[in-house]
Amino acid sequence: MTKALVVGAGLAGLAAARDLAGAGCDVVVLEARDRPGGRVEQAEIADGRIVQLGGELVGDFHTAYPELVAELGLTTRPSYVAEPGEMTFDLVDGTWTGDDGPWMTDAERRDAARVRALFAELSRSVDPDDPWSHPEAERLDRLSVNAWMREMGAAPAVIRAHEVQALSLSGGSGERTSLLSVLRTDAAAGSPGEYDLDVWENQTVAEGSATVALRMAEELGDRLRLTAPVRRIAVGDGVEVVLADGTRLTGDVVVCAVPVGPLRAIALEGISPERVASLRRQRHARAGKVAVAYRSSFWRELGQNGLCESENLFGSTWPRARACSRSSCRPSGSCTISPRPTRCGGPRCSTRSRASTTSGRATRSPTCSGTGASTRGRSAT
Repeated sequence: MTKALVVGAGLAGLAAARDLAGAGCDVVVLEARDRPGGRVEQAEIADGRIVQLGGELVGDFHTAYPELVAELGLTTRPSYVAEPGEMTFDLVDGTWTGDDGPWMTDAERRDAARVRALFAELSRSVDPDDPWSHPEAERLDRLSVNAWMREMGAAPAVIRAHEVQALSLSGGSGERTSLLSVLRTDAAAGSPGEYDLDVWENQTVAEGSATVALRMAEELGDRLRLTAPVRRIAVGDGVEVVLADGTRLTGDVVVCAVPVGPLRAIALEGISPERVASLRRQRHARAGKVAVAYRSSFWRELGQNGLCESENLFGSTWPRARACSRSSCRPSGSCTISPRPTRCGGPRCSTRSRASTTSGRATRSPTCSGTGASTRGRSAT
């Protein structure tokens, strides 16, 4: 029987371990934290509702994740994009309500449509499964999104619109984002030419996204070891994994399913120096997530949908149409704030694939002003 060691008990690690166990492998999962789930997490607030503190949104074109959700006996439902009303823009020069950027003229909106069409055309030339096969892959990777927009003659107002959306996704500025990475993201969604919320974020797990991880962890049972931080992975004739307390585990194969940030704390041996150097260079944008609970969804009374994109303190907010209690799901007056990144760790940050990620949006004033129970969390993506 093949013995597999899986490092990391986020969605990726748990899903890999589940599949390996189902194929008859002897599996051990090692997780540094005292809980499974990684960048999906949930908490129960005082009134019994459960709020999601990590990734929670997916789109119709995703396949593997909804299939996993169904296998675990869970269900999906429409996300915040089904909420009626107008969105809000929290800008450096004021707060505006409406579905279009208030700073843009009709001519600039036509220019935005032109640039979007050019972007969609270019994304159709990129294979999302093998973006580096593109004949100009290296040039597209070196070119930032905003630099490409300037090459295309995009109006400054159009570039500003893209920046506002980039901040809302907690993915970092388009000045530091690889064009190739965003083209690949767009190609994976069928090349709509923009990050369309109705495409990328229109579904969520009704029972809570963290429940997906908890169900898989329950299936794995004692094959999952918590508070077991890994400090060394050696690959050769078999594999050896060394924990922080000195414990050594051996196996036939290892699956490393931790993000590149925590991976920097793990010594990697038996891997080419070029591969290790590539891993060490990768960075994720920092982001946070805050859930705020209200007695009612009062933004509806104002004709708003709770969705906001911001140039100020936070990146975006979005409403929770429902929040789950332990016994049921019911209408909720909760919303989520996704603060903008505080720092980008590298020269270019890849656009967030939000598995998971998922991130979101809502409004600073008035949607998320006032008192209520709040929980600080983390973004997924």
